[in-house]
Amino acid sequence: MKGEGCDGLMDEVMKLLPEGEPYFPEDQITDQPERFLASEIVREKAIALTYHEVPHAFGGDSGEMGRDSEAAAY
Repeated sequence: MKGEGCDGLMDEVMKLLPEGEPYFPEDQITDQPERFLASEIVREKAIALTYHEVPHAFGGDSGEMGRDSEAAAY
């Protein structure tokens, strides 16, 4: 597959799809909790730092999470 005709196909599909109500508020980018997102970021960084070791699995525990005085998530 070389992607030939994809633009035309997408145009036709978009014409046929009905526009509906959004499932989430506009400012909500995911349905996952902050704890999950934080653990995924840590996991991604740990795997990137250990790519020479080729880890077969990596798990993490987000433990205790908090916010600073300005309510920014860390």
